[in-house]
Amino acid sequence: MGVTYPLSPAGRTLLILSILAVLAWYAYGRTHKPSPATVNGTYRSSCCGDVVLRDGWFITDQGRTHFDLENMKFGLTAYPERPIRVDGRHVVRGPPSIDAEGVIFSEDTRVFTLCSTSPRCEPEYKFARN
Repeated sequence: MGVTYPLSPAGRTLLILSILAVLAWYAYGRTHKPSPATVNGTYRSSCCGDVVLRDGWFITDQGRTHFDLENMKFGLTAYPERPIRVDGRHVVRGPPSIDAEGVIFSEDTRVFTLCSTSPRCEPEYKFARN
């Protein structure tokens, strides 16, 4: 008794090429992530002092929060493991959250914006690096 294959030779070739394309797309996305060191520095705002970014960490008076950095269609974006917001004159960290908002950098990566703790993100606060 022989083994039968439900796909024609052309169908098997198409399946293999599809699998290879998906693997290549996945590998490209994993290997082309920007280094968190590209945004290292001290970012200042007149409203609420300094925020230090160092090797994938937001460092504030309240402590450290890890972030991942990704190139998105609207710009370089940091995705922190906790929400980072401005409350009064302080940068605060919320509880760990899987849906923390991204922090978007300017095109030259010298400025990022944080929201206030209000539900509508008003006002927004700009932090700039020299």
